[in-house]
Amino acid sequence: MIFTLLAFLILTTSALLAGCSSCPTDEQLAQLESLKAEVSSLMDGNSKMDAQISSLQGDISSIDNSMSKLQSDMDAARKRCP
Repeated sequence: MIFTLLAFLILTTSALLAGCSSCPTDEQLAQLESLKAEVSSLMDGNSKMDAQISSLQGDISSIDNSMSKLQSDMDAARKRCP
């Protein structure tokens, strides 16, 4: 999703810069800077989300290990009780 948006922003910027004149206008340069800032912000957000996903996967793994230990303890207790 983010990469699609990034590609769209790059294509849009290219189309703006490839207009009839060979020199971009001040407005086009301002738009380009704005788009660069937005791309940077999105990439930063993407990095934060990746870190959050990694953290959550670690939490899930820890819970899975606890549940496996609990299940084996319950199985051992059932074997001891008739």
